Amino acid sequence: MRPRALLPALAVIALGLAASCTSVLDRDTQSTQALRAAGYPALVPAEDLTASVPPPAITPQTARDLDARANGLRARAERLRAEGVDAGTKARTQAGVGG
Repeated sequence: MRPRALLPALAVIALGLAASCTSVLDRDTQSTQALRAAGYPALVPAEDLTASVPPPAITPQTARDLDARANGLRARAERLRAEGVDAGTKARTQAGVGG
């Protein structure tokens, strides 16, 4: 093997060794100590939390809108099924999937 071919491998090894010398543990220790020193969050009654939640936006019209959308999607699916797939597209699809 030519020595020049070994240069990229040696560079990768050198970078790996240099990266392993950094101290990640110091940062983890500092953040853990900061979390331990932090106080507990204030406890509040559940009623205070739920009071700021807006009421549901479901109305009698919502059901009619959803039914109309579902019927439209069913009609679209039926149209797509009725159109079918031409022989050329079907052959290409099966050739791509099966082999």
